[in-house]
Amino acid sequence: MKKVVLFIVVIGYLILHCSIVAAAGEDIPRPELVRLANEELIRKGLSRTDYFSDIENDAGKPLSTNPHLEGMRNLIVYGDPHGTFSQDRYRYLGYTMENDPFTNYLFRNDATGNVPLIDRNWQIHPKINSNTENMPQLENSRGRFNDNPDFEESIREGLKLISRIRNGEIYDFPEHRLDEREWYKYVHVYQPPTSVSWGSGIMFHMTSDGRIWYQSIPLAPLEPDELPPPDTGSINASLRVVNVTPERLADGERGVRVTLDSSGSTAVLNDENVAITARRYFDDFGNEYPTTNNTFVFPLTMHSRVHL
Repeated sequence: MKKVVLFIVVIGYLILHCSIVAAAGEDIPRPELVRLANEELIRKGLSRTDYFSDIENDAGKPLSTNPHLEGMRNLIVYGDPHGTFSQDRYRYLGYTMENDPFTNYLFRNDATGNVPLIDRNWQIHPKINSNTENMPQLENSRGRFNDNPDFEESIREGLKLISRIRNGEIYDFPEHRLDEREWYKYVHVYQPPTSVSWGSGIMFHMTSDGRIWYQSIPLAPLEPDELPPPDTGSINASLRVVNVTPERLADGERGVRVTLDSSGSTAVLNDENVAITARRYFDDFGNEYPTTNNTFVFPLTMHSRVHL
């Protein structure tokens, strides 16, 4: 014997409530930072699943607990600092999730002349540019967060941050010249910025003799999401069978077409009345059958009965 169970669906979206923590100056425990960053990337459609791990990166390097990467520098980094050590800083802070060297934008530039950095021959789309695609800094990173215009303002803030100051003015990437390029097309993103954490990227420029140099770019935290409060509501379902029509389906099988009246059903979502309808039903074996205009077809063998 089979039973029909009607499943009532409220027409509307249920939005999960997520806590947002301001990035600036707040020390967030590293596993919590990973959780918040992952939730935001998924919420914004930048990743379908958790991107960062709170244990280790793709190469098995552990999540860094370096205290210098907290507060104003909430960064998700794996492994240990390494590379050249100069002026109390390492060239690399550790490794990215995809195990590329995580460059330190506070490390001194190897060579900086008198020409503003904005006038260098910056290479567009570095991950797929033949001049830069084989650079060791891009060896493992897939570039899944590249070419995203939503990061443009974050990148511009980073460019101003790394600029030298002369006569009290930003020298390398002055505000009035930033519109000369769409900078998100020139930055390879190692770590996407979120509202709780800094991002990090890298750009490359070519000298007149064909040599390639890189420049680390911090990506400033994004503005927090403006999330609506969690949805609340109630359902009062009232269903009535108004018609059952036998229908021949195939030799040895029969089916019945069941028509329901759900006009007496009511629902409230966020203090507003909303429409509801029967969308699908299930039998005892977990089989699911859709409904159309409050009507569905239930398949029967010759010896089966159905209870509505």
